Amino acid sequence: MIYEDDRVDLERSAFINPDVSDERSVGVRLVPKETDDRNAFKYNLAPLQDVERRVNDFTGPNLVYPYELPTLRLKGGKWVFEILIEGFTRSIVTPWESDWYEDSTVAVDHIDHREYLSNKYDLELVEPSKAITFVQAVKDEAEGRLREEYEKNRDRVEDLGESLDDAVTITKNSINKEVVGVFDSPETKAVPSSGGILAATSLEPGEHRLTVQGDDYAPYVERFELSAGGSYPAGVSGNLFVVPDDKAVKVGGRGSEGELERVKLTEDFAGPVYDSKVEDNGTFALCVHQAGRYTIEVTDSEGETGRYRINPNEDTDSIVIDDMRTGKSPQIQHLIEFLEDLIDLTTTLVDADTDADRNGQGRSRGNNRAENGKQKALTAKYEAARSSAERALSFAEDGRGDQANNQLGTVENQLEAAVNHLDSEGGQYADGVVVIISERTNQGLSYVDQAREARIE
Repeated sequence: MIYEDDRVDLERSAFINPDVSDERSVGVRLVPKETDDRNAFKYNLAPLQDVERRVNDFTGPNLVYPYELPTLRLKGGKWVFEILIEGFTRSIVTPWESDWYEDSTVAVDHIDHREYLSNKYDLELVEPSKAITFVQAVKDEAEGRLREEYEKNRDRVEDLGESLDDAVTITKNSINKEVVGVFDSPETKAVPSSGGILAATSLEPGEHRLTVQGDDYAPYVERFELSAGGSYPAGVSGNLFVVPDDKAVKVGGRGSEGELERVKLTEDFAGPVYDSKVEDNGTFALCVHQAGRYTIEVTDSEGETGRYRINPNEDTDSIVIDDMRTGKSPQIQHLIEFLEDLIDLTTTLVDADTDADRNGQGRSRGNNRAENGKQKALTAKYEAARSSAERALSFAEDGRGDQANNQLGTVENQLEAAVNHLDSEGGQYADGVVVIISERTNQGLSYVDQAREARIE
């Protein structure tokens, strides 16, 4: 009996109800004192080998947990975006073969619950060979908040009226429902979020794939590597972004020779929204909001980067970019497209500002000629920068890196002139115009610096 084992420092009374007598014959009979029924409460001992054999011989049916997996597949010589339906089953094992048989705390996934157990019982719950992964580093340990991309943000430009529907469209917000994270690596594990927090404990070091599923949201997939004893903030610095399913556009890409290693996605106004390792075959597949304007940044095995612009809309179902390159030329091409969008944005914002003035919503700033002049004063600088960038691209494609960099220096001067104009003449524009255009211009200066440092392919 267990209470007779020398390794257990317990008395027999800890297991036996004193109000119940026991009689031994075949097996164990526990008989209440107030009854003469000798068959009451009869328990027979049986060899555990029989239980183990029955469990190991079990062949089904098993409960399958389905989930959606965005992927890029080659069909008919063309790469296409598909959402596959994957599924996994929980393995059936005997209790003494389960992780929680030796340590029941491995079944406690929520970080707050683990912290409570650790403090109450002075436990070290994360072994050096294990790790925690999470969706937003809000604490030193593991915690995260899921965020949603949604459209029509006017927080910083409310003084410009309704004319900005097509200008500023994406921001971030906490979601109001829970999701499930499927960790596929190497043993599949499903973890529900709690209060917008998605945390998984006791993951083995190595390669992992996280797929997030939620009602009314497009599937999210991310690949990452977990070091022994370490932790990983999923998403972008722990913020994991999901997109409403009815607003989602499917985006995929692959390297020209399959050499890509990472992909990052930045929305013009929401900022960085995605950062992940690519699949083993050099492809990636993700979902973006149809109202966004995005820069896709890919990095190859040598640390070189390339950038691409995408501007989906409500009529866009999917965008697949094949043969993505890294180096100077694709970065300059991206810079040209970025400047074209900046010209359109400047025109939209300044026109909206002017319309607001004419309708009595803003400040009095003079006649129509002056109003037209303030728009041209800005757009002329961005148009000149675009022309210089186009010359830089021509040089880069010819392998003339020095001449390309000289033209990029001209782009830099023209963008700095735009920043100086906004600083000195900012009173001509609404505050929202100055804030937004200044931010975009400074982002363009960053792209110029990185293109200048990039290698010629």
